[in-house]
Amino acid sequence: MKKIAIIRVRGPVNASSEINDTFRMLKLYRRNYCTIIDSKPESLGMLKKVKDYVAWGELEPGFAEKLPKSGFIKLRHVGRFKRLGMSKRKNRNTGNQKEAIQKILIRSIGL
Repeated sequence: MKKIAIIRVRGPVNASSEINDTFRMLKLYRRNYCTIIDSKPESLGMLKKVKDYVAWGELEPGFAEKLPKSGFIKLRHVGRFKRLGMSKRKNRNTGNQKEAIQKILIRSIGL
């Protein structure tokens, strides 16, 4: 089953209670937190709900096993999206970031 990395890039200001509940279910408690989910319909529905607050991307097979096994990962240096090739939409780096997600994880965790 495919794995998807989700990074929260926006805070809770002006977010509805439904969105905040979805963040809690995804274990994305603060900005710059990352979690890995399976590509199941339920998880994709939650991702669709918070799409304006997160950056995500599909991981290559075997990459998820290199990551820490905790429920979430606290990242550092996430604010430097431009250097990592992420798109710039309305000054937000949200949405599907494809290959840039793995670059961010490698740089932030030090793999």
